[in-house]
Amino acid sequence: MFNLHKEYRAAVFLALALLGGVSLTPLSNIKVLTQTSSNISCSNREIEKYIKQLENAESEAFDALVKCNSKSIPALIKALGNQDEKASIIAIAALGEIGENAKPAVPELINALRDKDSTVRYSAAYTLGRIGENAQPADSEIVKDL
Repeated sequence: MFNLHKEYRAAVFLALALLGGVSLTPLSNIKVLTQTSSNISCSNREIEKYIKQLENAESEAFDALVKCNSKSIPALIKALGNQDEKASIIAIAALGEIGENAKPAVPELINALRDKDSTVRYSAAYTLGRIGENAQPADSEIVKDL
């Protein structure tokens, strides 16, 4: 059985495929989609490379950024401002997988709650929930927008 991380990642990529953001051809084998690489480098240079790969919806880049955990958070926050919505959605999903350690991203995730794209808004709300109690500043912003 897949763990939550793998199920979430598969759901993100499937949603992007349904929206036309990525091709289903390279994602057609769920086993490939849920594999992780053990040779992950978390240098700033490598993290920037992974961020660029998000624009191509490369699952290896997603895995690497999640495994780099707090080291990748500044680059993921920067990627939230990306004009490419699918890259923003994947960056938000990676922050959600990082979870509580992604607290520094809370202000940008709050901004994403106001994005024109409903998938970005939903992903940001879900990720704030995954961050948990560390995302409490978002509570007042969400209530304000209701």
